[in-house]
Amino acid sequence: DIAITPPHKPSYWHSPGIEPMSAMTLGQLVDVAAEQWPKREAFVSLYQGHRYTFAELREKTDILAAGLTQLGLSPGDRVGIWGPNSSEWYLSRLAAARGGFIAVQIDPLYQPPQLLHALTKVGAKALICPGDSFYLRLRAIIPELDSYPESGVEIKSDKIPSIKFLIIFSDKKYRGAYSFGDIMSSASPDSVQKIRDLQTLIDPDDGTCILFSSNHRLVVPVLFCHMSGSMCGIFTLRYGHTLVVVSAAFDTKKMLEAVIEVG
Repeated sequence: DIAITPPHKPSYWHSPGIEPMSAMTLGQLVDVAAEQWPKREAFVSLYQGHRYTFAELREKTDILAAGLTQLGLSPGDRVGIWGPNSSEWYLSRLAAARGGFIAVQIDPLYQPPQLLHALTKVGAKALICPGDSFYLRLRAIIPELDSYPESGVEIKSDKIPSIKFLIIFSDKKYRGAYSFGDIMSSASPDSVQKIRDLQTLIDPDDGTCILFSSNHRLVVPVLFCHMSGSMCGIFTLRYGHTLVVVSAAFDTKKMLEAVIEVG
């Protein structure tokens, strides 16, 4: 038999680092980044052709947050974000933080049963997602959508009583849904200023997001909808780095091309 000698060191190594923890909200971090690096490139989505500086990122985020507030959302409301990695996903996540909403980050691979569970479990008041196949999956759990006009309205669902608003990434018209552009264009200068004033009232200990476990091993690429993609991507704001989205789903060739193009 082989004798196994236990290691003569503690299992926990305390190493706090040289930078103290900051009592700062994600929304406040957007302000810090925009003030410190206003003209530096903050976000690039190569497959969409979108590029935003830190100042532009804050501007778009605040306009979206203000539009959602105009729609009827209030701090503490749960907002589902369901879709692949994209500029709209990232803007929606930051807008939720700026508006004091709780982002419910939903896996884009969810089928109707999982989506129904996620939305009902948290009591989501709004859902932001792409159209096409995502909308088809939504119709399976909210059949009432077929009775609405091809424009944004307050919806009602027997299966998801909490849901009131559906926002689609596309400008294409869908029954019962607002387009992303509708929400952005509805924001007034006063409502945008209210979002900026709100940043001092949101507490770092307030809830900011809800994640669902897949109960499976993590596979790459990581998605915005869960911890690695969401938190690691958002933390580029802390140090003024650029977040690059290569494609909606993993593509080896595009990933290597992106490394060459943007380093």
